[in-house]
Amino acid sequence: MRRKGRPTKRWKEEAERDLQVLGVRRWRELVAGREKRRRRWRNRNRNRKRKKRRRRRRRRRKRKRKRKKRRRKRKRKKRRRRKRKRRRRRRRRRRRRRRRRGRRGGRRRRKRRRIEHTHSHQVVSAL
Repeated sequence: MRRKGRPTKRWKEEAERDLQVLGVRRWRELVAGREKRRRRWRNRNRNRKRKKRRRRRRRRRKRKRKRKKRRRKRKRKKRRRRKRKRRRRRRRRRRRRRRRRGRRGGRRRRKRRRIEHTHSHQVVSAL
């Protein structure tokens, strides 16, 4: 396909004339150098962009890892808390059971005595 704009040869001829009038020598070398600079600049920018992308990816990965670590820590903490709660509950239950066992015996005896007392009283009053 043909490019839009001026034909390249005519443009080169006009440019050469202008450069001769201005007194510029070795213009082709300068232009070649300029092209090299452009290429370098482009590559440099491309590399910078690539580096940025890499950095971003690395940061994202680091963040993900940190999040995972935090989550793990939280889960561990939760597990530990649950275990502690369970232990505490068990201990409390055991203590309550022990206390109840001790109390029950004493209460039952007292109740029996009271019942017997009231029963005997009722019997006496009935006579």
